[in-house]
Amino acid sequence: MLQFFRDRLTGALAFVFFGFLIIPFAFVGIDSYFTTIPDNAVAKVNDEEITLADFQNSWQRYQQQLRASVGENFDPDIFDTVVARRGHLEGLINRELMRQHAIKLGLAVSTEELSRRIRAMQVFHIDGEFNPELYQRMLSAQGMSPRRFEQDMAQDLVISQIPATIMSSSIAVDSEVEVLLALQNQRRSFESAIVNTDLFIDSITLSDETVADWYNSNPSGFMSEEQVLIEYVELDIETFRPQVLISDEILEQQFEEQKARFITSEERLASHILITLDQNADDATVETAKQKAQSLAKRAREGEDFAELAKDNSDDFGSAPNGGDLGWLEPGVMVQAFEDALYSLDSGAISEPVKTGFGYHIIQLREIKPSHGMTFTEAKEQLQSEYSSEQAESLYLEQANRLVDLVYEDPTTLGAAADELALEIKTEGPFSRAGGSGVAANTEVVKAAFSELVLQEDASSEPIEISLNHVVVIRVRQHLPSTQRDLAEVKDQIVTQLKLNEALNEAKTRAEDIVSTVIKGETLQSVAESGGLEYQLVDKAGRQDFQYGLSLLDEVFKLTADDDGYHIVQTGNNYAIIHQSEVIAGTTDDAAEVVEYKRLIANSAAVVENSGVLLWLRKHAEIHINESKLEGNTF
Repeated sequence: MLQFFRDRLTGALAFVFFGFLIIPFAFVGIDSYFTTIPDNAVAKVNDEEITLADFQNSWQRYQQQLRASVGENFDPDIFDTVVARRGHLEGLINRELMRQHAIKLGLAVSTEELSRRIRAMQVFHIDGEFNPELYQRMLSAQGMSPRRFEQDMAQDLVISQIPATIMSSSIAVDSEVEVLLALQNQRRSFESAIVNTDLFIDSITLSDETVADWYNSNPSGFMSEEQVLIEYVELDIETFRPQVLISDEILEQQFEEQKARFITSEERLASHILITLDQNADDATVETAKQKAQSLAKRAREGEDFAELAKDNSDDFGSAPNGGDLGWLEPGVMVQAFEDALYSLDSGAISEPVKTGFGYHIIQLREIKPSHGMTFTEAKEQLQSEYSSEQAESLYLEQANRLVDLVYEDPTTLGAAADELALEIKTEGPFSRAGGSGVAANTEVVKAAFSELVLQEDASSEPIEISLNHVVVIRVRQHLPSTQRDLAEVKDQIVTQLKLNEALNEAKTRAEDIVSTVIKGETLQSVAESGGLEYQLVDKAGRQDFQYGLSLLDEVFKLTADDDGYHIVQTGNNYAIIHQSEVIAGTTDDAAEVVEYKRLIANSAAVVENSGVLLWLRKHAEIHINESKLEGNTF
């Protein structure tokens, strides 16, 4: 959760801050991993422990973020490994080192600054304002208390002051910008001739013996993909909706039970003046308060401004400055005596003093907002849809639970489950580990189909969720191992490849002959055109001028600035001859571009400097890791 909020930090500071936390962990001496540390710790950084609980909580939050980011493609076998956990731990160690360093430097963050930062987080806003209830709810959903979140947030703010300070002091001098501009905006003039393999392909013939020899020499290149044909049963909530019978009587009962959803209560805009009373006040004090309240009520009814009377006389410090305004009230908000008096008034009326546990109230009813909402007829369609979904889900869950029981009772067949639950046994495939169509397009289905349980032990799978309230259970009906494909099946593929190989050799030889001719005094243009080759003369091309050919342009810009020779390079399935004639150092008249380059250079320097700080800290720290705690069975 905390990382979710951190991800919303923007700008160079965030880039640098998170950048240095993922520096490789090769800086720690090997002796660090053999020192005894407490059993409840996964690592010890100097005198501070990273407990197993802290690591597990951080790792789980990280996995939740990955799952949310990757979606249905999230695969624990890839993302939840010992190597991945070790990398995550190294990030926590780096963070702890920076925290300790920040404390030594005397860095801190004030309560006011922490509060300001949290209140500024958009994730906690409703209608543009920080919402305390949303704040509590979101943290609770992630199993994190506000106290813990605020502690972690404060630590992050303290730690971030180190890279922020480095960033603020990192600059780019004009000479550095000039060098970068000279390279990045560099332009080159050149000529090229393309020797296309198409010139030779059609004239190449291959014997059956040559093709067969290639086939026999490269068996691994012509293997079929391992495939499976599966059978499966599925439960989908949509199949249960038609089974739900709904009468108007049921819907009317639902409407009455949930009326508050469809009909809003009458609301009343009220103000009050409160004369407070201690619950243990004697009779004389009570009488005095009552008379004061009666006097104020009389003055208000005789025309004095109620808001001014409230400001001058009300003991309710919350509402008095606002003229006693209590806002819109609905039933159940105020104590019963106050509410009874409020709802007995007509709009604009002022009550007699009303006694509650707080004292005497004089109530002014300023406006009435009548109840409004939907009739049963208007709400019927919504109620019908909701009731249908609720009942269908109940039927679905009942069947799903029974399906699990039946599959566990006999995992060698889907027949028993299909018979009892009246399900059709369907098939899909064959398909490979890359997946297929239908249910085989689901990565979890493919993963299960090739799992040890299903493929090797010939058992039914666990229920696999295709979507919400939609599951399948699969078995492998046929396994098609990877085998070498017949020569007849791959002959055309081999012929195409061998012809291309030969054509490339001939194209390279032709290019070499052309270069020899050009060196003797011919121009590249004349030789190319006489040979029917594609020739181009390019003037001042930039790195992004891809219209000249991406691979060709890449080869040109690999040449040194003073290289004026003729070079033969492979560009895709062709060969090209390139000759550079001019290199012009890059410049710019765009002030914004200069500013951007300065920012990039400064940011790069800051990242390097931050890396240096972390490297120094790791070099001088005592770091001990309990490798056994990183195994999956500790989670």
